[in-house]
Amino acid sequence: MGTASAATIYKWTDDQGNTHFSDEPHKGAEVIQTPEPANTYTPPPLPKGLSDEELAKGGQIKLDESEPGFVGGPPKTTEKDKTKDKDKAADKDKAAEKDKTAEKDKTAEKDKTAEKDKAKDKAEKDKTAEKDKAKDKAKKDKDKGISYSKLEILHPANEDTVISPTGDVVVAVLLMPGLDTAAGHAVRLSLDGTPQGTPSSSTSFQLKVEAPGEHHLTAAVLDKKGKELLSASSSFVLRRQGVQNPDVGGTGMGMPDSKAGEATGTLINPQFQYPSGPAK
Repeated sequence: MGTASAATIYKWTDDQGNTHFSDEPHKGAEVIQTPEPANTYTPPPLPKGLSDEELAKGGQIKLDESEPGFVGGPPKTTEKDKTKDKDKAADKDKAAEKDKTAEKDKTAEKDKTAEKDKAKDKAEKDKTAEKDKAKDKAKKDKDKGISYSKLEILHPANEDTVISPTGDVVVAVLLMPGLDTAAGHAVRLSLDGTPQGTPSSSTSFQLKVEAPGEHHLTAAVLDKKGKELLSASSSFVLRRQGVQNPDVGGTGMGMPDSKAGEATGTLINPQFQYPSGPAK
C-alpha cells in the first residue's frame, strides 16, 4: 500500500499584485503546510492469466468465476430465468397466433359479406329479369290476344243437307271465349277454299251459293297481322228445289229438334236465324 505525506506550499505576491503558489521556495514567500490525506487507495491485484507485458500489449483478461471476489461477466442463467424466457416466448407466439386468427376472421367476415352482397345483387337481378319477362309476356299476350278454347261451325252442321231454292245459306260460328276485338282479332269464312268477303268481328254470315251439291266451309280466327290462330271446318249439301214443308222437326227455324251443332236433318234457308248470336 502506498503512503502520502504533508506537502509544503509557498505563497507570495509580485509587484503587480498577482498571487502565486509553488512547491519551490521563493524569497519573501509565506510557507503553507497542507494536511496529510485521510484516505488512501490501493488498486486490486491483476487477474490471473496475463502478465504486465501482455496487458501492456492489449491482451484480454481471462476471468475466472471461481476466484473469490469475482465481479462481472455475463449473468448466470438460472432455471427460473429459463422458465421466464420460455413463458415470454410462448406469450409472444400466442399473441401472434391471436393476431393471425383475428386477421383470418376479419378476411372471412369480409368474404362472407361480399358473398352475401353478391347473392343479394343476383336475387335482385333475377327478380328484375323475372319481372321484365312477365311484363314482356303480358305485352305479347296482349298483342296476341286471348287464347280460344273452341271454334265450331254450328250451322250448317257437318254433313247436313240445306234446301234453299235461292241458294242463300246462313252460317253460324261458335267461338269460346268471345272474339277479342281489342286485340284486333277477326273471323274469316271460306267456301270451298275461297274467302267470302273480308274478315270481320261477326260470327254469323249470309252466303249466296249458286251451285247445288256438296260444299266445304272453313271458319278461321285471325290476329291483327292476318295470322291464323285456329280454324274449324265442316261440309254440307245444297239442294235448290221447291219447299213443301219449311219447318223440319217443328223448330220454326229450319232446324231439327236435336241440339245445335249435332243436327243431321235437312235445314231450310234463308229463314234460319241464330237464336241469340254465338257466345262471345
